Amino acid sequence: MDPHTNGNTARSVKENFTDFETINLATVKVPPFPGPKTPDEASKIFEKMRNYDRIIIGSPVYFSGISGLTKTMIEWESTQPRDFLTGRRIVAFIRGMSANPSVDQPAYAIIKNFADYAGATFTTI
Repeated sequence: MDPHTNGNTARSVKENFTDFETINLATVKVPPFPGPKTPDEASKIFEKMRNYDRIIIGSPVYFSGISGLTKTMIEWESTQPRDFLTGRRIVAFIRGMSANPSVDQPAYAIIKNFADYAGATFTTI
């Protein structure tokens, strides 16, 4: 979900995975979260998520947080029924520039909360 099509996160995903669908949030018009009605574009992404067993959420880390685009999409999750991804795995694929792994921990926590709300199993790479 890196806004840079060929950024570090996108390159890392391509190096580590094969046969996957990418949704680049920079190309999707999802407004900031005011709630409660889910925008059509966000609904389409959540519907696609329901069609996969494993959902990889990739994001660069900026000052200990995921990208704004990824965070906005996660905020829209609250408009979905709780446990809407039961039986699926959410995989966090975080790429920060710091050599200190503790800098990435807040980003992992946000994606874990997403997985918990959705009823999915959370894991990291």
